[in-house]
Amino acid sequence: MNFTEQALKKPRALLLLGICFLAVVVVLGFFLKNSLISAEDTDVLGDFVVRRSDNATSFFTFVSSIFDPLGTIILSMLAAGIFWLVTRNWRYPGFIFGSVVASAAFTYALKFAFHRSRPPLLDHLVDETDFSFPSGHVTGTSALLFSLAVVLTLRASSRSVRILTWLAAALLVAAVAASRLYLGVHWFTDTAAGALVGTGTVAIMSAILFSQTKQIPAS
Repeated sequence: MNFTEQALKKPRALLLLGICFLAVVVVLGFFLKNSLISAEDTDVLGDFVVRRSDNATSFFTFVSSIFDPLGTIILSMLAAGIFWLVTRNWRYPGFIFGSVVASAAFTYALKFAFHRSRPPLLDHLVDETDFSFPSGHVTGTSALLFSLAVVLTLRASSRSVRILTWLAAALLVAAVAASRLYLGVHWFTDTAAGALVGTGTVAIMSAILFSQTKQIPAS
């Protein structure tokens, strides 16, 4: 039994972990709403801004455009459709699509609850008009890629394949987070909160969907 299977055998632990992640984000949101922008947020943003170049701008703009909130929903629909055609099992597509949609809904609720302003317009390389906390790009990417990683590694026989799958997912999430900082449209705490929301939602959805039966769905 691999790590993913072992984790899915403990739905209560996954549920608690997911709730804790979301609770941390809510607490962080209240803290940020009632305080000035932290010095760390300003410093991190400044580090990205001073390192801008034409090639880096093209790369991070592309990354950000692929994994925007609408893009992640569309990608989750495509992934869900593929897994339905391959497995004929509703849990895989429901898990992937449900994770992305649920995380997006929670993210927008937090945005309107906390009304956190984005970095100064002078730093923006792309247009963004909604609130800043948490990052919808990072939330959606985390939910999409980590839910895919769960499904893809669930029956993977090779340990190296499982490790590479999770590593690739984590690196892509980090790249999207970096793109939002580089483009000057988010603070570091926005991206960190987005990663927590996406990961927490995947944990909760895992607990709900994969605990309905004692047997993990066959691939």
